[in-house]
Amino acid sequence: MTVEQAIKARRSIRQYDPDAPVAEEDLMKILEAGRLAPSGINMQSWVFVVVRDPQIKERLAAEAMALPQNTAMCRQAPVVIVCCAQLDAARELPERLRELAAAGVLDQAATDEVAPRYQAGFEHMAPADVREYAVLNLTIAATQMVLQATALGYGTCWLKGFAESRVRRILNLPDRLHVSSIIPVGRPAEDPPPRKRKSLDEIVVWDTFPADTDG
Repeated sequence: MTVEQAIKARRSIRQYDPDAPVAEEDLMKILEAGRLAPSGINMQSWVFVVVRDPQIKERLAAEAMALPQNTAMCRQAPVVIVCCAQLDAARELPERLRELAAAGVLDQAATDEVAPRYQAGFEHMAPADVREYAVLNLTIAATQMVLQATALGYGTCWLKGFAESRVRRILNLPDRLHVSSIIPVGRPAEDPPPRKRKSLDEIVVWDTFPADTDG
């Protein structure tokens, strides 16, 4: 399946075959797709908690999900990936910048000079802005995992209806991680039709808005 085919084939799957496991090799390919995602300054500000233990999945379903359909998905899907944004990723900036310099993307001398400035900038950012930056990076990685899962014949659904405090308690997450989304993965037990999307004419502006636009 090509990338274009995966994009067109992806659906939000809300019913899974609980008796069809996710092959270990396929799961690693899905996670690898997330690992290889691009991120600002190569920060890679993400951690993926892969939940396969039935008891832990049941606790997530029973205690953390806010919507009945989310509860059902967590119970049915053999794998649940909890996508966490790493809020303290800036502490690794010097290493990330050295890696970029080693790859020839940045000049080493300039990297040594600007690394403290980058870190200082992040240290002065409001917590909400730091979280937004980390979540933005994480979302790119999660999208790549969803598309890889689709290409391998699995269904996924992007879940936000959960109580983060309960997810944190169940998974014993450290404070440095923010739960951004939860993605169940499994063989689809449904085949939903494509959803209606806006046309390109409705969402694309070429070069600039007309001067007389009302916004």
